[in-house]
Amino acid sequence: MASQLTATNTSLKEQRLDCEDLTSLLKLRQPGIRSEHHEPVYSCEQAAHITSELPGARTKNLLLRDRKKQRYLLLCIDERKRPDLTALASNLGCGRLSLANENDLEVLLGTAPGALSMLSLLNDPEHRVEVVVDAELQQVQQMLCHPLSNRSTMSVDLDLLLKLMDECAHTIRWLTLN
Repeated sequence: MASQLTATNTSLKEQRLDCEDLTSLLKLRQPGIRSEHHEPVYSCEQAAHITSELPGARTKNLLLRDRKKQRYLLLCIDERKRPDLTALASNLGCGRLSLANENDLEVLLGTAPGALSMLSLLNDPEHRVEVVVDAELQQVQQMLCHPLSNRSTMSVDLDLLLKLMDECAHTIRWLTLN
């Protein structure tokens, strides 16, 4: 399937990926990509101990929703930051934000707790999830991402992440987050 995904940009918009498909796609698009397979991780603290040798920005990825469950956001920030959800909601002009549930992760992005990353957006062809990324991350060369599994971490070039977001027609909203 991964070879089919590289043939045309529209393929990324039409197919739901699993970890194996996504890993194959990343290896095709970024030869020599570094990755680690490990025990399941559910927090940044757990991941830091397991993937300490991989180069790249360590990020915290949160799937957020508004109170009415009409608006969903993938927030990607440096793992050391604590997001101010009240300020973020105000900045985005939406109601109070809270964490989406496990079912939302599966239905919207085809992933599970601990496996969320910007790569999950490849499974959102209907653009039900908005992307908000801390502007400081524009300066990194690589980001550590889970390829739809919390048992694997890959060091993905930021340029490739941006290309993939463009190919699946997701617009990243870069915000300065304190």
